[in-house]
Amino acid sequence: MKIPIILNVNGTSHAVIVESYWTLAYVLRDMLRLTGTKVACGTGDCGCCTVIADGRAILSCITLAAAAEGMKIETIEGLSADGTRELHPVQSAFAETGAAQCGFCIPGMMMNMKAFLDETPTCTEEELRRALGGNICRCTGYAKQVEALVKARDSIRRKQRARH
Repeated sequence: MKIPIILNVNGTSHAVIVESYWTLAYVLRDMLRLTGTKVACGTGDCGCCTVIADGRAILSCITLAAAAEGMKIETIEGLSADGTRELHPVQSAFAETGAAQCGFCIPGMMMNMKAFLDETPTCTEEELRRALGGNICRCTGYAKQVEALVKARDSIRRKQRARH
């Protein structure tokens, strides 16, 4: 059954007509051409498809597109700081530390960790490691990713202190 919905993605409203069983990942990638969101497992186990919906990290491969109507959705394409071309601290830290290898899992990892750091900017390294547990990377031992996330966390903390 076709359903007309409006998705708010990266600050832009998109009117789309979807089948009731289509996933958010499918609509983002194949209808809206936002291919930064990756699909690996299709079962919500690997984290590659992570996007942010209303401030929370969600797995878009197991979220129905129709269920996302009315949510504010952020994808890796919209991660730059405040809609500018300036990289988000998570992006900058991944680039500076060389934390991305093949890059397939990285968009989902960045979105998951952006949501986590937004909610928990004073987290410990151990908490970062646990939060990263929902993202599977086959290329690394996670050392560079953890290094990048500590760097991003520290950058976010500095920016918050500068504002106050």
